[in-house]
Amino acid sequence: MNGSLRRGFLLISFVLALVACAPVNPNLRDDSMMHDREMVAQDPECEAPCWRTITPGHTTWEEAIEYLNTLVWSLEENTSGIIAELEVEDLEDTEEDIQSIATFSPVRSRQIGALCCQLFTRTGEWVDVLIIQVAPSQRLGMTVGAFIEKYGAPAYLVGSVYDRDDEQALMNMIYPDIPMVIYAYVDNGAAGELRDRNEVIGFMLTTYDEMQTILTSNNLHTYEGNAPFQVYSSDEDAEFELRVGDEIGWTPPLSSWEVLAENEFSHLMTALETLGISDVLKGIQPYTIFAPSNTAIETAVAEMGLTLEAFLADQELLANVLAYHLVPGNIRYNALVNATSVKTALGANINYSVTDPNPPLEEGETRDPAATLQPLDIILNERAQLTGDFVASNGWVYAIDQVLLLPENSLRPLEELLLALGAGQ
Repeated sequence: MNGSLRRGFLLISFVLALVACAPVNPNLRDDSMMHDREMVAQDPECEAPCWRTITPGHTTWEEAIEYLNTLVWSLEENTSGIIAELEVEDLEDTEEDIQSIATFSPVRSRQIGALCCQLFTRTGEWVDVLIIQVAPSQRLGMTVGAFIEKYGAPAYLVGSVYDRDDEQALMNMIYPDIPMVIYAYVDNGAAGELRDRNEVIGFMLTTYDEMQTILTSNNLHTYEGNAPFQVYSSDEDAEFELRVGDEIGWTPPLSSWEVLAENEFSHLMTALETLGISDVLKGIQPYTIFAPSNTAIETAVAEMGLTLEAFLADQELLANVLAYHLVPGNIRYNALVNATSVKTALGANINYSVTDPNPPLEEGETRDPAATLQPLDIILNERAQLTGDFVASNGWVYAIDQVLLLPENSLRPLEELLLALGAGQ
């Protein structure tokens, strides 16, 4: 690997990584790369920007290297192989602001001289960026449509032509709030177009600081749906909505705890602090919380025949109620509305219905992008209505207008719940 991957790697790092590490004129659709669908699988405890336990900004460099040294990739259906020897390049004594780069690949791709994957650290303490190239696979669901179904539409994107003949091109699709960039292969290169069936052949996960650099250092288009490649071209004369030096109007998401503080959930915050589990919503482990409003908590307490003070003093009841509103992992809105139940930290499920109040589309009809749509009507346990949702850096916050009643025979001992929620850790 040569030394061309430095500070400028961020937006088009996937292309630069291939240039630096792969054979001359490589094919972007490389079946020797790993057959991996982790990014479209449903694993709330390791949602993007987590990949196979590695989360930029949260996983230490040492932990990541240790994990990769033991990782077994799936090379093709019904077979597996251990990754080739991990290569770590130390840049500490150079003038670069990247301290170390780790490069690794499945054995099969290493045998033909191609490297699929890289990690970067700026300080040597944390993983800052993770770049993964995968084999093209519609069978595994690694398509633009699958990513949009799971993560929603990207905020920005820009096309990159890969070779001199314009026959290969990538669409860099940018999700600042995750933070993530996915790389979609564009059929017919610069003459092609972005479509739901385009294969995703790589992705980059970053810290929020690195994402800030991506947004301020590149000319970008806002996402307007499927369109010809030239609509999202990186040509200098293209009509970019965001240019280098522009105010981006984006800041990293708040933590779940900060979201509660900014949106008048003071009773819920007091309850979490009283029980000693407020750190659950401040830390790096992802949690989804169904957050009752202050009015909802006051109403529920009155229905129990208690004062708010008495409710907070009953530690076992408080722990069970709070645990029933917490879900380990990050349940994104797109995932929520495509299911009918979630399992809470209490161990009992919340069941819910999702109704679309908007007029249904006729066959072949498309929705006018300028049309104002009503939000989906989501009712939990036939009682509480979801009234809002907030993306957080460590999960998702769903505002609800009623406290969820505990299911029958669901009570658990206080000590067991505190241990499960990590109180005092």
